[in-house]
Amino acid sequence: MKRHFFFDLIKIMNQDIKVDSKWRHTIRQAAILAGQSQFTTKIWESFLYNMIAIESLLVDFEDRSTRTKDVMTNRFVAIFGWLTNERLEEWKEKFYRLCDLRNKFVHTGNIRGIIDKDVIDTDTILANLLRNICRLTEFFNSKRDIIELSKRLEARRILGMEPSDRPQGISYSSRTISELERKRLWWQ
Repeated sequence: MKRHFFFDLIKIMNQDIKVDSKWRHTIRQAAILAGQSQFTTKIWESFLYNMIAIESLLVDFEDRSTRTKDVMTNRFVAIFGWLTNERLEEWKEKFYRLCDLRNKFVHTGNIRGIIDKDVIDTDTILANLLRNICRLTEFFNSKRDIIELSKRLEARRILGMEPSDRPQGISYSSRTISELERKRLWWQ
């Protein structure tokens, strides 16, 4: 049960755990989108809900002049880069592919190319973001905290220094798809 974020999310919503009020709203919206993703019967809809939620957690309105996929990748790596020994390319490939699929869908209405693996990837990314954000509020009290962490780690990376700023207690769980889920996704 320690891997789930629901009870911490409830405490944040009830203000038993204090976070920035805008951040509380963003977390709430992302959790709602995650729930909607789980209950939809369309693969493209699940994918889109997840991508919107991920973007809401990682991208700030002020980032609009920067490529979203770069911003999302850098901020995600700031939190979870230790999984790949800080090799940005492994995450960059995944985020670029997911962002390109999202952009293709949003800007052309073309849902071809969105497959069950994309839903699994976005489900996994979103669940890990929500779990760590809700559990580690002393480090992630606002979106600004994620932005600052990302900037510090990027500076250290540029200088060739080890990333020593990462908060302790961050965890990441992979997800596999059950046969029942696969059938649900394929019959759409």
